[in-house]
Amino acid sequence: MEVSIKYDEILQRLPEVRAHNCQNPYTDIFPIVVGINLPIVNYPDWVLLEKELFIYVAPAVVYEGAREIRSADCRDGVLIITNKRVAFNDDDDFYYWPIGDVVACEIVNDELLLIKTNMITYTFMVNKEVAPIARIMVRAAKFWHDSGHDLFESQEQSKNVIESIQQSDFYQSLRREYEELMHQK
Repeated sequence: MEVSIKYDEILQRLPEVRAHNCQNPYTDIFPIVVGINLPIVNYPDWVLLEKELFIYVAPAVVYEGAREIRSADCRDGVLIITNKRVAFNDDDDFYYWPIGDVVACEIVNDELLLIKTNMITYTFMVNKEVAPIARIMVRAAKFWHDSGHDLFESQEQSKNVIESIQQSDFYQSLRREYEELMHQK
């Protein structure tokens, strides 16, 4: 009985997953919605540090030092969240700061993600389907860091469990439902 309730709850969230994943080519949030793992990130353009793992990656526009947001003050790129840092990468450059320097992360007007560090506040424009997940992932990375939780080690230790869950009928059934939804117009 409990499994079917969870199954139904997850099924209700599949349109949200679809909306997000259609707007974000780098991160599949299906595993986190199902409750078995972090999102699946596919972003080969970034070199991870030792014992670093992707938590979330999304297309973003960063506004640099502007009190009023104007197109001349922005750059298209990618927002990267790992267990060790938050970064912005574009065609010309990249910059990052340690996750421990993050003081706050908030959403303004559905699509503006403000990430405040000890030194500066960064303003990122992301799609409205992406903003809530990006905010949650920044906050989660900060929490894990501040609590001393070694996310890399936890992921390594739980690989076999995650793989067995992904092979389960329950997970496969949900994945099929999701794939069917993704192919609907």
